[in-house]
Amino acid sequence: MNNDVLHDSATKLLYDEAKSILQILKNQETLCLSCPIYEEIIDTKMYGFSEKVNFAIELGVVDEEQGTQLLSKLERDISMIYDKFSKK
Repeated sequence: MNNDVLHDSATKLLYDEAKSILQILKNQETLCLSCPIYEEIIDTKMYGFSEKVNFAIELGVVDEEQGTQLLSKLERDISMIYDKFSKK
């Protein structure tokens, strides 16, 4: 398997996981987003995701800039969801 295929596969897996984390948030409209247990779940998911991104960077299948962009986008998207739900 060449490095381009690994890069594409790793990137797709990371994008899919980011979408999954966002979907968890979106599905919980009725749950209190500021509840400690919910925040703990999101913190745990984000920590796990950032570790996966860092591992992919260390393996050389995702470049550092792209990994940083993935993390930043997910953080922004989560922030937008929090903002949206807090206005309800």
